[in-house]
Amino acid sequence: MSLTLPELRQRAGYSQKEVSDILKINQSSISHWEHGRHFPRIQHIYALAELYSCGIEDIFKGSGHKYTPGIEPGAGRASAGNQE
Repeated sequence: MSLTLPELRQRAGYSQKEVSDILKINQSSISHWEHGRHFPRIQHIYALAELYSCGIEDIFKGSGHKYTPGIEPGAGRASAGNQE
């Protein structure tokens, strides 16, 4: 069973605000990721996996996006710069 991003965060015992403070990003970015409006950048995926004590594949599964090893989400899209 895959956990969603909010479930992974809650299981790790963090609020959205705490995660945003740790990652030094806006809290709205966390909300956007958790609601599927945006996808985290690769450096944030690694940071979330470490923070939530899970693998990066769990972050992809929890986001509802398809995980393709070796391909960064949004690669080749014109709006890839606005991934936060």
